[in-house]
Amino acid sequence: MTTLFRIKIITVLFLILGSLSLRADPISGTYSNDCSGLLKLWDLTGTYNSTNDTETDLLVLNMDATGNITGTGHFDFTDTGGALHGDFTASGKVSSAGSVTRVKLTFVSTSGTGNIQGHDVTFQAKLNENLEIDDNSRMLVGNETGKIKVTVVDLGITKSKSIPSTPSSQPLPDEVDGAWGLFQDAGLAGTKYTGASLLQLSNGKIFGLAVGGSYSSKTDLSKVSLKSTDKSTPITLNVVEQNFGGTLSILSLKGKALGQNLQFTQ
Repeated sequence: MTTLFRIKIITVLFLILGSLSLRADPISGTYSNDCSGLLKLWDLTGTYNSTNDTETDLLVLNMDATGNITGTGHFDFTDTGGALHGDFTASGKVSSAGSVTRVKLTFVSTSGTGNIQGHDVTFQAKLNENLEIDDNSRMLVGNETGKIKVTVVDLGITKSKSIPSTPSSQPLPDEVDGAWGLFQDAGLAGTKYTGASLLQLSNGKIFGLAVGGSYSSKTDLSKVSLKSTDKSTPITLNVVEQNFGGTLSILSLKGKALGQNLQFTQ
């Protein structure tokens, strides 16, 4: 056997052995994946504070698994012309389009009070905000419009005015970071997967998901479906995975959770 022929044989053997060692195994057991590096999943639940020279705002938001938002807040405004104070309620919705996560919020104050140029006033106000999450700056950014109705108590005068579109921004609380992960405990029954999974957010919220799907020995791929076990939390994810030596890699992910369309391909 010539040296050149031996080199060719050895090369082929190494390629064969290498391809065998790189074959993926079916999923069997418990695995965890930090999905934050693939794409963000946002839960806006948290406490928002903002303060400047004339105004202090406190807002507490709660978001459910469908992306619906509710909340309450309080603001105080003071300058040389007077002062205004009010409680308000918040409602809204989170959605997504492509890589953009959108947030619509409505704030309503029905019993604001204050004093303007020596006159006691009451007011009602409604603000509509159309925002997007800017992960780089850790901000909600967009614009707001609205209307306000003011009554000057001692003069018996009531006036309404529209609030024109103006830029709006709000820092995200530390706990709102878009981080999340998947925990899976699954195995094959024939060629079909069964088991349970958890979707966990960095703020501690956990959603239970049932595991389905199948494994193909031809492609070395596990196509796994994860679906919420609670109808009030409509979460569905379709994930393509590979298991190499007990390490589960996510090759692609597509689905919907917390009102957001999720899509990732390696």
